[in-house]
Parts: sequence; C-alpha cells; structure tokens
Amino acid sequence: MNKALFIFPLALTLASCSVLEDRGACPCWVRADVSCIDPIKTNKPFDGITLLFENDNGFSCSDEITCEDLDSSSVKTYTVPRALTDIVALSGNGDASVDGCLFLPMKECDVYPAFYSWHRRSDLLGEEATVKPLPHKQHCVIHIALTDMFRPENGDLYIRISGEVEGINLYTLRPVEGVFSVGMSVGTDGRADATVPRQYPWNNLTASVWRNGEKISDTNLSLLMKDAGYDWDKEDLDDISLAIENFYIEGKVEICPWDSVMEGDIII
Repeated sequence: MNKALFIFPLALTLASCSVLEDRGACPCWVRADVSCIDPIKTNKPFDGITLLFENDNGFSCSDEITCEDLDSSSVKTYTVPRALTDIVALSGNGDASVDGCLFLPMKECDVYPAFYSWHRRSDLLGEEATVKPLPHKQHCVIHIALTDMFRPENGDLYIRISGEVEGINLYTLRPVEGVFSVGMSVGTDGRADATVPRQYPWNNLTASVWRNGEKISDTNLSLLMKDAGYDWDKEDLDDISLAIENFYIEGKVEICPWDSVMEGDIII
C-alpha cells in the first residue's frame, strides 16, 4: 500500500501530563477494539487491517495490524493529539494506492481487491476514547458459470467486465467515478469469478466475452443487476451469480447475500 499521505509513524510519542499541568495539550489515548472484524477474516487471503488517523492540524499516521497481532490481542492502544480526527480502517487493499482520501486500485487489472473499509470522524478531545472499527464490504463478487457454450472446440474463452468507477472515497465511502476494467480467463470447469468495486446505481457495468482474442459479445450487466433488485447502496455489498449461454449473458441475476454481524462505533 502506498502510504505517502501518512507521513508520521503511529508510534510517535506524545508528551505525558501530570495533574498539575494544562491537560488541554495532553494526547488522547485511543483504544482500538478490533474484535468485531471476524466477518471479514473469512476473506482469503486475509492479511490484517490498516488503521489510519488524520486531523485538520496536519497530523497523519497509520498502523498495520497483522494476523499475528490480531491473534495476540484484540485491543490496540494509540496516543494521538486531541482534535477532530478522521479514523479509517481498511482491509484487502493489496498493492492499491491511497491518494489523499481516495482508494484507487489499478484501472485495468486481472484481480480487483476484495476491499473492506470503515470511517468515522470523531472529536478526540477527551483523555481517552474507544474505537470499534468494522470495515464494510465495498466490493461485489460475480460468480460466472458457462453452460452449453463451453466446449473445447470453442477455443480459449476470456471475460472482461468494465465499469465507470475506479475507486472509493475513504471518508465518504462513496464511489469515485472513472475507468475500470477487470478480466479473467475461464477455468476448465467453465467457471470464473470477478470482483468489482461499489458502483453508483446509474453507472454502466458491461460484461464482454472474448474467444481466441476476439470480442464476440457485450452485455449490460448493470441492467440485469437492477432488474434483479441489486442494491449498490447497501453497507455491505452482496455478491451475485449468473450463467452465460451461447456467448451471451441471459436470464436473471441471482443475488447471494453477504452478512456482517455488528456495527463499528466510537465511544468517548
């Protein structure tokens, strides 16, 4: 992950205060309770989560909480300046970059990250606060099954899904519009999975089928998902499955619900 934005180490030591001093200059002790992230630990590969802190006074820092850290303790403690602070927790970002407050994967790739994120803006003005981050599912997995068309004589088959969203705003958790494309080869079992980022309901999402390097069809996947009642505004996005017959996507999309168990929050 590109951490150019987060320029100070989280281990930055802030001065402690005695009871006789002006405590307004003392840090806020933040306890991060990450015990509620169990739903996303089933995501493979799961490599932990990253916590980001940034305030309007120029303080920025980050900490990567690895799987080993999570196994040893579910509560992490940090000292940050007392201020109105943006706190972000994310997982599954892989090698994608963070540019300002935006998460931007590569515009054209074979594997889009299975990405989860959470954000709160909080008045960390007291002596201590407890943060319970729960990153939410910001992606949709499309399970594709090829039926009658999948025969050895049909040649090498390849599917590419293109859309109009290139990332997510880590503060608003809303899509960032731009060019996006992800491609996948079809397995010997006639199946392929694609991961796409959160979209706006009005964005176009197109599935293209290629055979031996030649595109043979385009299908409006976003329209099929809309007809099936897919909700791009859900806090945790569902997955879908669909069948491709005779080189075209036909029939209705089946929504595969994804559930989380609790809500992250901040307790001052």
